[in-house]
Amino acid sequence: MSVSMVLAGRYELREVLGRGAMAEVYDGWDQRLTRAVAVKVLRPEMASIPQTRRRFESEARLAATLNHPNVVAVHDS
Repeated sequence: MSVSMVLAGRYELREVLGRGAMAEVYDGWDQRLTRAVAVKVLRPEMASIPQTRRRFESEARLAATLNHPNVVAVHDS
């Protein structure tokens, strides 16, 4: 599915790469740093649940501590 929107005034969301129970992952473009990115976004129906938002942020912080060539780096949350 092709989409075209800008998130946080910075990340152009191009195409849905995958969907899970809690979030969707998009092929994206960081307009500020001019580089390709993957953008994980909470599904709208999940974003309204405070516990889910906290879990999502917690997972992002934990993932940001990982440093391995086979693990995607976290640059923003």
